[in-house]
Amino acid sequence: MKTILRRETKVSLYLVDDACPVIVGEDVTVIGDPPELMVADCTQNNCVVVENVAVPNDWRGGKYTYDGAWTLSPKWVEPPPPAPEPVPVPNAVTMRQARLALLQAGKLADVDAAILALPSPEKEQAQIEWEYATEIKRDNALVTKLASALGLDAPALDALFTMAATLGAD
Repeated sequence: MKTILRRETKVSLYLVDDACPVIVGEDVTVIGDPPELMVADCTQNNCVVVENVAVPNDWRGGKYTYDGAWTLSPKWVEPPPPAPEPVPVPNAVTMRQARLALLQAGKLADVDAAILALPSPEKEQAQIEWEYATEIKRDNALVTKLASALGLDAPALDALFTMAATLGAD
């Protein structure tokens, strides 16, 4: 491999296969023929190419200096790890899961009061749903209304559904 270094600091900026031509010019460095990359801030005045180097497995541009041996650059800061993939919010959970999640969130006892506060016939419909449904859907209008009455905004409701899904469907 070839590495392109900053002349003054010896920081390794780029790695290039030995077979790939690199021309460090007065105004620009050209990598490849035909050109694959042109680096405007790398010129004869500030960059140098070193050929036939063995490269550390964890090499990244700017991480190492090279002066016959690789050394961690004193200015290198490890980038933060990538954010975890968000857990998708389930479309539905079983009533058992919903009740267990509400219990863990300290909201289960408040559900009956929230249902009783609804006007008729919505109150009776909600009571039937609460007592006899086998699953509860996230996009159900009643769920949204009860969540609001329980002080849960959309992100909190999503978190409740996500947690409920982890409780098992038994």
